[in-house]
Amino acid sequence: MECTPERARRVWRRVHLIPEPEKKVEVLLKVLGCLDGEEERRKVLSEAFGWALRVKGRSWRTYMLSRVLYRVHDLEYYDLMLELCRRIRWRERRLVFEDFLFEDENAETCEEFVETLRKRHEASERALDTVIEVHLKYEKELLRAKGLNPGFYRLLPWRTPEGVIFYAVPKPLYPLAVLYLWLRGIAGRLRSSGIGGRSEPL
Repeated sequence: MECTPERARRVWRRVHLIPEPEKKVEVLLKVLGCLDGEEERRKVLSEAFGWALRVKGRSWRTYMLSRVLYRVHDLEYYDLMLELCRRIRWRERRLVFEDFLFEDENAETCEEFVETLRKRHEASERALDTVIEVHLKYEKELLRAKGLNPGFYRLLPWRTPEGVIFYAVPKPLYPLAVLYLWLRGIAGRLRSSGIGGRSEPL
């Protein structure tokens, strides 16, 4: 079925008919991926979190809470993340923290938790900026190393949740390649997708 904001909104309006709270969360997270407005996304995430809090069984409930918070984190809605974190019971909050924090990270409060994630994200962005800058600085050399003509190809850096992928794209197709990747939007699909011509990741 086609994923459009209109279809997503129709499903969203009927989600209350689903009996199990965990199923509601699953559906709402799918709805989230089809919406194109920040306000609606925030409302869907808040609603999904509310249903996740009603899931029975601490382990299963913690898992569902973390799933919603991961989507909030992906969208960088840190103010919403702080608001939602404060709705979690203190004992379960520790379990959620463990799902997110690295071994060398620590947080006792929601404020510390969100700030740790924000700083990690900012550090990651700075590192990615450096990687992209170096690749573009030596763009011609990298293209030649792949047997490609720098006069005809350009490097297209594309950020993914895992980092950054560099595509060698024919210059005439560069604007279309950017649009194509933006529309695809899902990093998992990028590895197996072609743009046309002889476009390939480096």
